[in-house]
Amino acid sequence: MTPLFGRLSADDAGNVYGRRGFLVRVAYLLAAMGCWLCDGLLRRKHGDVVVLCYHGISARQRGLFARQMSRIAGRSVDVEEAGRTLRVAHCSPRVCVTFDDAFASLLENALPILRDYRIPSVVFAVVDNLGSAPRWQMPPDHPEKNEVLMSSKQVQMIADEGLCRIGSHTLTHGPLAALGPEELTRQLVDSKAKLECLLQREVSELALPHGSFDDGVLEAATQAGYRRIFTLEPCLWSAGQAGRSIGRFLMSPDVWRIEFMLTCAGAYSYLYYWRRFLRRLRAWFSGRQDHRPF
Repeated sequence: MTPLFGRLSADDAGNVYGRRGFLVRVAYLLAAMGCWLCDGLLRRKHGDVVVLCYHGISARQRGLFARQMSRIAGRSVDVEEAGRTLRVAHCSPRVCVTFDDAFASLLENALPILRDYRIPSVVFAVVDNLGSAPRWQMPPDHPEKNEVLMSSKQVQMIADEGLCRIGSHTLTHGPLAALGPEELTRQLVDSKAKLECLLQREVSELALPHGSFDDGVLEAATQAGYRRIFTLEPCLWSAGQAGRSIGRFLMSPDVWRIEFMLTCAGAYSYLYYWRRFLRRLRAWFSGRQDHRPF
């Protein structure tokens, strides 16, 4: 029987919930459990979608990733269907799987598992970095610093299989909110055009590198023709949701089993409101304005 918390290892310090240390991780977990219990007691209505954001999947993580996918196989949803999901009483959120950067490791360690479980996904490609290691800035000890991204032919191959959608992760993976208007437009428009030329189909999805955005970025992305714009804000995607951005929950095969279960239940969405509150509090004390939409 798999332990509820999974295995404890040195890798925990680097995953999405462990990077702030063990005590903070447990505090996050307890708060998520409290939100999940309150949600059950109040019997709230759901038609929400939890969008998971993975990056590369290593050979060591393959079994852990397979275990996670086995738990959402009956609840997975394509992004097209996700926007049409109806709100129903006391129903667990559906789950959408996405991958940023288009690492080649997905070809062996993730996509065959998704194929077996018939789980649709979106892979976001850094268009001018295909076929080589990441050229954007990464910490020296980052586990994916020297991992190779898929080639153009590999991106085309997985798109032709039909289970994966391909979205844009811009040309070079730079923080979009820090760019001037001309470079911002180039990153959005040219990446979309190059992918559409490669795939011979429309590219409607955009993932914002580093989660960097403001109102200007969202407006430019909408003008460029993207219909779904994915952030790294940990919030649920609700049916009929107003606004142009869709939140995602960073995920890793290394998280504890209970962390994965609670994330897929939407229980960690409280982090969005907590972080937003802290951001606005810091902006108020510093006299700056927070331009990110609530």
